[in-house]
Amino acid sequence: MLVLARYGHRPGIAGWLFASFGIGAVLGNAISFRFLTRRLDGLTICSAFVFVQVAPLWLLWLPLPAVAISAVLVVSGLGNGLVNPSLHTISTLRIPEPMRPTVMTTVMTFWALVNPLGLFVAGPVLDALGTTPVLIGFAAVQSVTMSAAALAAARERGRSRLELSPA
Repeated sequence: MLVLARYGHRPGIAGWLFASFGIGAVLGNAISFRFLTRRLDGLTICSAFVFVQVAPLWLLWLPLPAVAISAVLVVSGLGNGLVNPSLHTISTLRIPEPMRPTVMTTVMTFWALVNPLGLFVAGPVLDALGTTPVLIGFAAVQSVTMSAAALAAARERGRSRLELSPA
């Protein structure tokens, strides 16, 4: 969408922007695996580093050069790679083992249905109003959902500390 609207329909830029997020995510995963998970528990990682993923997304709507958008996506991907391993591990392991196949299948089916719905909404908005409202909406949805995950992680971390502290 950005490439079509802002960067002259150049497919090389589209690939570069997709790769930027991916490079950041791979680096974030490596940092998470090698350093963070050895020093911090998963709940702390989820609650502390979500902002690294979400905050850069609020810059996407600005009329920046492609190289700046690439940098924004690298940083967001880095945050994604830092948070997602712990987030998905904790989410999966919190489901009772006998229910895990059913719950995980349901979750994946839900995402498979919701993603096209997002495109169904974004397409007409993009056509009528351009990239700015779509990108602001995307940043808003990510901010709300990832903030909810971070708050849940922080709440659970606080609850765990209360259970461990002497009475």
